[in-house]
Amino acid sequence: MNTKKQNIPSKSDYLFINKNKLVLWISILVGGIIIGVAINSYNTQEPVYNSVSEVFSFKTLDIAKQFSCSCGSCGEKELIACTCPTAVETKQYIEASLNKGLSAEDVTKIVKMSYGHYKG
Repeated sequence: MNTKKQNIPSKSDYLFINKNKLVLWISILVGGIIIGVAINSYNTQEPVYNSVSEVFSFKTLDIAKQFSCSCGSCGEKELIACTCPTAVETKQYIEASLNKGLSAEDVTKIVKMSYGHYKG
């Protein structure tokens, strides 16, 4: 007759295992929340609305703030703030060029040559 003594875990062993599982799950949950918040805050950028109901990306506005309006009747108002038809057209051109995959540097050079009024 084979009388092996079975190792039956005690109540304290179960408690230890359950505490470790709980700590592991809490760590995973907290880590996931932290990563989710970090990714969300990095990727969420609110669109900027122009007063003529145009929506421009931050990249477009970063380029636009380097120029003055070229229409001649705005008193060389900053392109980023101007809402005249020429300024809107220029910002739409910048946006479209960026959406086609051109780099910000290339778009800046093209706008500089096409529209002028580069502030630097």
